[in-house]
Amino acid sequence: MELNYYQLLGVSPLASNEEIKSAFKKLAKKYHPDKNPGNVQYEEYFKKINEAYQTLSDSHKRSVYDFKLKYYTTNTQYSTYTTNATSYSRTGNTGYRPPKKKNKRKKTMYTPVYKRSTLIKFYIFSITFVLFLSFGGYWFYKFMNKYAAEQLYKEGLALENIQDYKGAMIKYTEAIAYMEELPQPYARRAQLRMKFYHDYAGACKDFEKAIQLGAQSSFELFFNKAKCGIQLKKYDIALKDLEAAIQIDPLSDSANFYKAEVLNFALNNYTEAINEYSKVIEINPDFEDAWFGRAISKQSIRNYAGSIDDFTHLLSITDDKGHIYYYRAFSKLGISDTLGACNDFALSLLNGFQEAEKPSQLLCIPFNTNSLHSNSTTLSKP
Repeated sequence: MELNYYQLLGVSPLASNEEIKSAFKKLAKKYHPDKNPGNVQYEEYFKKINEAYQTLSDSHKRSVYDFKLKYYTTNTQYSTYTTNATSYSRTGNTGYRPPKKKNKRKKTMYTPVYKRSTLIKFYIFSITFVLFLSFGGYWFYKFMNKYAAEQLYKEGLALENIQDYKGAMIKYTEAIAYMEELPQPYARRAQLRMKFYHDYAGACKDFEKAIQLGAQSSFELFFNKAKCGIQLKKYDIALKDLEAAIQIDPLSDSANFYKAEVLNFALNNYTEAINEYSKVIEINPDFEDAWFGRAISKQSIRNYAGSIDDFTHLLSITDDKGHIYYYRAFSKLGISDTLGACNDFALSLLNGFQEAEKPSQLLCIPFNTNSLHSNSTTLSKP
């Protein structure tokens, strides 16, 4: 009987990841091909234990393997039982075997026409019946798998509601093992991977699978997949997903904003970023981060006047002003307004943004900092 992965590593099916890792290390030291050169048997055995470790050390692969192992073991036991039962019934202890009848072939010159038509009908009926059973059995099998998958999916949602995210992950994985064509478990598992486990690569794969299977709320799937792509620094792929999300919902300020952020801070495409920030501001005029991002992008292409305008407008709609004064000061330096820049550095310090202290000391030596704090004619808020 072929050993399963747990038996190969010599651990319990309930073993922890540390126990599995420790068992693999011990076996690897003994059977590694480098320590047994030329020993084909050791080399083959090492491949098996390595395959077992790769499967059991991955939580997703392990849960799927455990399910398949359980299913295989149950079916194997049933098959063995039925085979033994059949064998016993044929060679039982009854002590009696009916004598074989001699097969006497009837010598007939031809088969009557009515018998041939009856045989043809019988064959047609038999073939039709077998096909019906085959398709019916396959349909019933698919139906039961879908039913089981949907039930496991509902159990996963219930576990999510009580914040048992690990249990929910297992239920979604089991649902996928029953029916790989069901998109909802992929989408929910991807959300958990991204939000709680920071497994962005795995989440991207699950989001992609859910999209391929045509899950509902495809905007959310594309948008969340783009977020994973940004975390993985796959900006070109993230942009494509954001564009797909925007096509579905053109008035989504969040998708347009993320696109602008990627263009600005990741790809340094400031001109396109300004266009995207402008779309966000048109959709939502109170989107503070969009005003700030557009001001920074304008500053990056030395459009200091436009940058100052955006920072000034942002100061009128936000309560967090310290960092805005700080960045506006640099735009004022860009137009050689040193006094205005020192004024903004001082205001930035007054609003608790300590990073303004160093440039204020370096650039504003000709100005008395104390007087800047007290003289309202020198320091005038915009």
